[in-house]
Amino acid sequence: MILLNKNYESWISLEQLGQARPYKKTFCFDNDFINENHKKYSECKTGRLNNPICIDIGIDGWLQRTDALKLYEMAYYTSGNILELGTNRGLSASIMAQALFDRYKDFNNDPALNIFKIYTVEIDKAFYDKAIENLKSVPGSGLIRQECCNADFFIEDLIITGEKFGFIFVDHDHDYNHTKDVILRLDRLLLKDGFVLFHDYIDPMNLTNPGVKVYQAVRDFLITNENFEFFGCFGCTALFRKIK
Repeated sequence: MILLNKNYESWISLEQLGQARPYKKTFCFDNDFINENHKKYSECKTGRLNNPICIDIGIDGWLQRTDALKLYEMAYYTSGNILELGTNRGLSASIMAQALFDRYKDFNNDPALNIFKIYTVEIDKAFYDKAIENLKSVPGSGLIRQECCNADFFIEDLIITGEKFGFIFVDHDHDYNHTKDVILRLDRLLLKDGFVLFHDYIDPMNLTNPGVKVYQAVRDFLITNENFEFFGCFGCTALFRKIK
């Protein structure tokens, strides 16, 4: 069983928002990077969407290099299906699909590793359509299930049908209530020992924009939940693990 790093030292206080944290490993693999495709995200071009820190791998989106490295790592090592809230135009889904594809290949095409899927939901029809176009040719695209609907409705359907996930990436509506609603459902969505990663947790807009309150919702409803443990901040994200 692979060992884990908890990265407690990367904790961010409210006053420190905006101070992005470096990439550090959650899973104790041998080298600095899992493989060459993982390493590529550490040195890929940036400047997408006229933003100097957004990676540019051919799909529009708001990910830093560190965000991409963490997404790839979590998807590569996850045990269970993946849920993404907020497909946007498919950037993060493409990274996670690449990770699942590479894991299957790296372990000699073991069929036991080709069963996990990525469920991704987007409410904006234009973004949903663009994501379909962007994702159709990426490695692992056949593992992606895309939905266009309200994330809250989609989550409720997943709970009713008993679906559970090994990894959840939360990057849809960033306001307090929507983030809170996801957090309150995590116990019913995550497998034990599963992980949840919140994007824009470190974004300083949490302090200035009424529509961005990811940090505050996590602080109020997840950090106090004894079923979850903080596992580190990386780039603009925060990672937690379900321990009960």
